[in-house]
Formats: sequence, C-alpha cells, structure tokens
Amino acid sequence: MGELRAVNGLTNVRFAPNPLSELALSTMIVRYPERHPFHEAWYRDTAEGRASVGEDRVLSLINERKDVPDVLLRPAGVRATTFAEELRRVGEVPAARWREDLEYGWPDGLPTELGRSDDDVRRRALEILDEYWDACMARWWKGFKTVLDADVTFRAHELATLGPAAAIKGVEEKTVIEGRDVVLPFRGEYEHAWDVSRTPLTFLPTLVKWNHNVPNRDVADLVISYRARGRGRLSFSEPDAAPGLTGVLGATRTRLLLSLDEPASSTAIALFMGVTTSAANQHLRALAAAGLLDAARFGRYVLYSRSTIADELIGASRRRGLGPTPSARVPDLRPGRPLVGGGQRPQLAHEEDRQAAQRDERAAQPDRGVPAPVGEDHARQERPERAQHAVDEAARAEEAPLEPVGGHVREVADDAGVVRRHEDHPGGEERPDDLR
Repeated sequence: MGELRAVNGLTNVRFAPNPLSELALSTMIVRYPERHPFHEAWYRDTAEGRASVGEDRVLSLINERKDVPDVLLRPAGVRATTFAEELRRVGEVPAARWREDLEYGWPDGLPTELGRSDDDVRRRALEILDEYWDACMARWWKGFKTVLDADVTFRAHELATLGPAAAIKGVEEKTVIEGRDVVLPFRGEYEHAWDVSRTPLTFLPTLVKWNHNVPNRDVADLVISYRARGRGRLSFSEPDAAPGLTGVLGATRTRLLLSLDEPASSTAIALFMGVTTSAANQHLRALAAAGLLDAARFGRYVLYSRSTIADELIGASRRRGLGPTPSARVPDLRPGRPLVGGGQRPQLAHEEDRQAAQRDERAAQPDRGVPAPVGEDHARQERPERAQHAVDEAARAEEAPLEPVGGHVREVADDAGVVRRHEDHPGGEERPDDLR
C-alpha cells in the first residue's frame, strides 16, 4: 500500500484552474478518444485543428499510460490567469527539468518530435502547446473556464463555512487527516511526501479526468487534479436542444434548468450563465415558485437543484423527442442535510429571499380574463399549475427507453475508489482502482 502525504496540508490549501494544465490533460482525449465519450463533440470539432498541428506532435506530450509531464501540471500564477501567461511562466522552467519530466513518460527515448538536446525539447514542447491551444482549445476555453470557475466558487464556500478538512474531503472522501497532514492512500506502489508550508497544496479542477492525477516525481509541485462539478453544463450547447421546454419556460430558464445536474449557488449559476447574481436570483425564484427547483442550506449559502417535477418534465419531453435526458441529480449534499422542498416552494436562506419569492408568486397570478403571456420575461408563465399541467400532458406520451442524446453521457464509474496514478492500462477500459 502507498500514500501521498501533504505535510502541513491543512494550513496551505488552494483550489484553482490552470488553462495550461487543462490543455495538457486534454491530450488524454487525443490519445484515447473512445474512453472519453463525454468530449466527443470537442474531439470531433477539433479534428482539423489537430491535423494542422500534427497529431503525432500532440501525442509526443503523453505516453500510452497517460503520464502527463509534471512540468505541465502547475499551480496557476493568479486566479484569473491566461494561457499566454502560464505558457510564459512554464517557459522559464530550466530546460533540463523539461527533459527529465518528459523522459519519465518516455524512458526508452523521447519521440523524435521533441528533438534531442534539452533546449530543443523545451522549445519544441512550447511550440506544440502554443499551436495546440490556438487550434483546439482557445475557442472552447471560455465555456470550460466558466464551469471550472463555478466549481472553485463552490469549493471556496466550503473552505469558508466548513474549513479545509471538509473542503478536501469534498474532493476525495477517502482522504485521511492526521493532525495538519493530508494523506491520500493508494492501492499501488506510490510513496511520496511534500511539505507544503510554503508552496500550497493545489487542487486543480478539470473537465477531462474522472479520477485524480498526481505528481510523478517528488521534485514537482504538489498539484492534484479532480473532476470538476457541473460537467453536465457542457452537455447542452443551446437551450434549443429542448424546444418543448423553451416554449414553456423561455430560453434562459431552460438553459438554467438543464445546467443544474448538481446543486449550485446563485453566485455559481450567475457565473455560468454570464449574468449578474441579481438576475440569476430572479430566474431561480421564479423556477422555485413553479416547483421546478429545490433548495438546501449549506452554511450561509443556499444551493439549488432540479426538483423531481423538473426531472419528470425534462424526461417526458425526451420521450416526446423534444429534448435530452438529464443526468441523475444529486439527492442531498452531505449527511443529515437533505434537499428540501420536494416540489413545494423551498426554504430560502434569508427573510428578504422569502419576501421576494412571495412577490414573485403574486406577480405570477394573471389578471382574470386576460391570457397569460408566454416568454421568459413574464413571471406569469411560471405558475405551479402550468408547470404541473405540462408534466401531466407530457406524461401521457408513449413510454420509450431513455437514451443519452445531445452529447450527454451518464457516467457510471465506481465512486468507491478514485485515487490512482494511471486510470487505465493500454487497451483497457477506464476503471477506478479501489482505495484502501
């Protein structure tokens, strides 16, 4: 049995995405696209870009065991960093370190695409990364970054309200806390320790890997990747994937509802949607008043998720061929804190929220004899009766097997064990190794 130990890990914890590291992890998709069906759209869309860069050049950065060079998994310089800034920073790493990190993945000799001398290896690797970013990632990064930033916002809430131990266990529940040390047990041979008193223990959210990626060598920064929450938000490119819902709820609220595969705060939702928190709260209150959202307290915050009625509505729309099937939503957030509401108006965090919800409910009642308008800008359409009527009508559609559509993939990996160095063997299926 092995372990990764972060000495003083509880005293210096950081959650931050890094565009350079996400680009490096995406080479796993290029190496084994069949193991990443969630990213099928990205892989298909970037075929021409990969060809222009040279797929062999991209694959020179990752071996068949999917060892990502440590030099590419680094703490971001600042929270709002850019790819150009991170490429500049990594270009300052000594050329000898570049070669050593890449040779770890290619012990029998580096690919010819990387050259021979230390300087050649660094220069060519930087050129590949720069071209690969421009051709395959730059156009997609805004959407990726939105989801990653929303995940970090959630982790920051946990850090502030529950403390570092709870936040770390939220990433990996089998983490062991020993005093101030953070210990991740491994089933295989892995025995490494870092003192993070000065350099932080960095948790890197990613949309690529299900399992954690950890350093290959002790000289690396202690960066541990983890699967970001809310990957389902990338499954639906536009709300017109569910035209039936769009006609009832409007495009914005349909997009919001489809995005809530996992509970999220109004701040995270606003970040994802690119609107102000106030605007997001207006949509959330309207959907909650219609019985389409549940809410749960999480410290000082309220996290929203789709209600059973909302899932039934989306599922019924799917059976009519109107939209995608939602993934299973998270039923509760932590032991003893079940989601509240069950289709009724949720318990809101603050009195002003309660009063605002009451105002929205009153506004949702149409004038007698005047048809209620349809459109996302009219709160009247959010009446609970109308939402329930839509569910009842759609439920009468002929039953049919539900299949993933629109690029949405229902992930079924075993959550019992998620820490390991290599998440698969060449030619094998993606499968988590059990933790002790």
